Amino acid sequence: MKVLFLVLILFTCVPEFCHAFSIQQGIDFVLSLAQNKPVQQAFDLILSLTQNKLSLLENSKFVQQLFDKFKSEYQRTYLNKQEQQQRLEQFKETLKSLILAKVQDLTFQLKLNEFSDWTIDELQTLRGYVPHNDSDRDAPIDKPQPILVDHRRRSSLSRRRLSLSRRASSLPASFDWTGRVLTSNSAVTVTRPIKNQGQCGSCYAFATVAVLETVFTLQYPASYDLSEQQIVDCSKAYGNYGCGGGFFEKSFDYLKANAWNLDSSSSYPYTANDYSSCKAKNSGVRFAKLAYGIITFGDEAAMKSYLYNYGPLWISFDASNPYFNSYASSVYSVSNCGTLESQTNHAMVIVGYGTDSSTGLDYWKVKNSWGKSWGEQGFIRVRRGVNMCGIAARAYYIGLATS
Repeated sequence: MKVLFLVLILFTCVPEFCHAFSIQQGIDFVLSLAQNKPVQQAFDLILSLTQNKLSLLENSKFVQQLFDKFKSEYQRTYLNKQEQQQRLEQFKETLKSLILAKVQDLTFQLKLNEFSDWTIDELQTLRGYVPHNDSDRDAPIDKPQPILVDHRRRSSLSRRRLSLSRRASSLPASFDWTGRVLTSNSAVTVTRPIKNQGQCGSCYAFATVAVLETVFTLQYPASYDLSEQQIVDCSKAYGNYGCGGGFFEKSFDYLKANAWNLDSSSSYPYTANDYSSCKAKNSGVRFAKLAYGIITFGDEAAMKSYLYNYGPLWISFDASNPYFNSYASSVYSVSNCGTLESQTNHAMVIVGYGTDSSTGLDYWKVKNSWGKSWGEQGFIRVRRGVNMCGIAARAYYIGLATS
């Protein structure tokens, strides 16, 4: 009877008519039930049993209890009480954002994650794509050719140059590079696992390396974990800004100048800072001569073809919407984000496409570099066909050079 009574309180109680102690008693009970559950599950359970959800934020004990659970789950330690209070306030703002999202007709879900106590300035450091100015908009001279891939057999057949083989009209309804293996060696995956850039605006380097890792596997049937730190350190001389952000072109210019050599991440490990000068050993892999292309602004049909025929695409994206930080699952679609390349601020990699069975929305499957705890195991599905948040504003593909 006590269980039913406390649950009933949470279901029906409105602060104006119920005693605060009764509400807190119910919250304490639910949190005790969720003691060994993730903080998100505890939060969802309490939200589902509460009518006036925003009133929970006025309950300082509840917010503190949830924050303590969050700190334990994400192993947080703070420098002093002042920082802890600041983090608590930021965590409370995240809770408010998630509660408000519950009453909106969103096509995607949100969740608490490792960024739920980060400040706006800290979140900004993750977005390291620098929009181009006019002097950076030169088109590539050498149009690349794709590596011949037999998708039915899931293998790289040769490095023979060929024209774009399949147009958008003849492509499969869905496609995904992740998890694909080589027929010649089923232990070799075409893409590498999700990585984490940490508190450094090196998304441009992670996106560049993610594309290059697949390109190398398609060139030579072998898979290597390549060095993002080498791009961060060594491409500064070519116009990138280390942890302050960068471009695809400048990263590619460095790779070309370095005779297409890139070290492994084990020999040139990631440090999430840009304090060091270039320490490339050139002891990792060497690519065949490469070239890149830029897909016409907004042409998402062409993006499908290039994705299928060349491999993952490097894209810029406007990740300014707070919902992006807390994205959990389903198809990301928002109205208040930029669609021009000049409005984008984050670099990621498109690895697939499809149609969501629940919402009916077409989507791009996109690989982020914020770790596996973010999104769908590190990925996000972004609405396709509407240039969502500038995803089709600046898309690059890499192939074999023709000269």
